[in-house]
Amino acid sequence: MKQLIKRNIFFFYLIITFSISWFGWFILITTGKEPGFFNFWKLLAAFGPSLAGLLSIIFKSGKDGLQKLWRQLIFWRVPWQWYAISLAGPPLLMLIALGIHILLGGEGLIFNDPTELYRVIPVFLLVFFFSVLGEEIGWRGFALPFLQERFNAMQSSVILGFIWALWHLPLWWIPGDFHQQLPLIWFIIQTMTITILYTWIFNATDGSLLIILLLHTASNTAFGVLPMLPETANGSTRPAWILDILLILATGLIIALNGGETLSQNRSA
Repeated sequence: MKQLIKRNIFFFYLIITFSISWFGWFILITTGKEPGFFNFWKLLAAFGPSLAGLLSIIFKSGKDGLQKLWRQLIFWRVPWQWYAISLAGPPLLMLIALGIHILLGGEGLIFNDPTELYRVIPVFLLVFFFSVLGEEIGWRGFALPFLQERFNAMQSSVILGFIWALWHLPLWWIPGDFHQQLPLIWFIIQTMTITILYTWIFNATDGSLLIILLLHTASNTAFGVLPMLPETANGSTRPAWILDILLILATGLIIALNGGETLSQNRSA
């Protein structure tokens, strides 16, 4: 049985990931009630990719694989600009999108009170430990390295981006989930582009999962704090669509500068 799993380890990973997450989300859909942040089924679903990633790494590489994963999680000795890109990049891109929206005549944006800016820190920590940590051990800790052993960086990103987008699909049926405010095609474009950008940063930082965790957390936090959703943008999805256009341009620039083979000049991950 163990050898069968090892020979089909990526399919094993996908089956476990989708089984855990979609089961938890299915429970939430059937209840018909909006779940709280610390709802058990919501947390279980959120941690599906990382739980599956840990199991897959154990089956594939055993103790050596877990030790490598740990080194990636605590690998912080990367050039300072990657911290800047990971932490400041997402909110800066969203602020540019909002600025363009305003220049085009957009009104009714609901910004948070600047005196309550300190709340970003606890939100960031909650997102880091109870959301992003549940995903990235799987997506970039196991799946991306596995795919890059067989395909180039661009191909790996497209495959992983499609899987990542598909994984989110049940969220459109969960009561109160913010995904319901956004067109599915918008989310697919966003997920495909940021997956390529994540691969670029992952490879450029020698596979630092710490940087990826910070990037993913900063992105989710900024999207929740800034008025990117229709409910905080006077019902408009234009800020979100402008963001997608900016992501497409950023992705195109990275591919043009580095090529699709590695998406980075420093591919040793």
